[in-house]
Amino acid sequence: MSLYDSPMGFPYVSSLRVYQPLEAFGPAQRRAILAQYGGALAPEHTIGWHQVRDDVERREMRNSLHRIFRRPNDPYPGSRAELTRAIPDPGEQGSLLYCPNQAVLRAALAAEELTDGSSAESLHRIVPTDATERHQERLKTLVSSGLIDSDLLFTRTATWGVPFAWFIFFHDTDRQEMLNHKDGSIATLRLYVSVMDAITRARGMVASLSLSAPELDFLEEMARVLSWLERFNPRSVMELDYGSVADKVYPDESPNDVRLGIECLAEGDMTGAAAAYQRLVTRWVPLRHLGRAS
Repeated sequence: MSLYDSPMGFPYVSSLRVYQPLEAFGPAQRRAILAQYGGALAPEHTIGWHQVRDDVERREMRNSLHRIFRRPNDPYPGSRAELTRAIPDPGEQGSLLYCPNQAVLRAALAAEELTDGSSAESLHRIVPTDATERHQERLKTLVSSGLIDSDLLFTRTATWGVPFAWFIFFHDTDRQEMLNHKDGSIATLRLYVSVMDAITRARGMVASLSLSAPELDFLEEMARVLSWLERFNPRSVMELDYGSVADKVYPDESPNDVRLGIECLAEGDMTGAAAAYQRLVTRWVPLRHLGRAS
């Protein structure tokens, strides 16, 4: 049964992922990836890579739901949650590119962020101290064994909308993949671009905005995401996975609107820039308001 046979899924979580060739990973990570995907593209193998990817999505959702409801309270993922997504390598037929989900690392980072924004009492109810201590040891073990690269995050996530800075990497001519539920609703929309193309596009827009509107906070966010992307293997591919947000915004012209807004600012066309920004706000702000609704 496919994850997309029903409308069940992660609610309004979008992801920006980078997939690298196998040789870009360390020895321990390569062994773990091959254990999961070895032979997935062999002609005699009945389960294709796309079905293995679907299984990863399903298992990740199931594991997340289990952590929410299990008792005693412990929201952290265990070592078995360290799965890897894969997509075909567009530059080398018969090869795959891989994106480890780094569940243990990302959970630790999320807990740190929660610590900064929550009171001690409410935090301990959500994330018990003993569970946090066990998770820190788990992360330390995985990092020391080489199974997790703690210096390079492969996945960025956002809830209730896609950050505008993510759109600077994509054009409407890039490869797209849409998955639907049986009821016809959109399960997700995925956009793909090579890392080198994404970097070239983003550098141009960052340079343009640096000259025309250096005071914008958006520029800092763009530069931060670009700096992150530049750390990956040049043969990598970037994926924007809208998640169930896609059903609310498709067809989405946000990449064009972001690009046009930056071009208008560079040309001094404030009216055009304001119009592009208004289209973005009209499309995304109502969805983000849902995230704060009771």
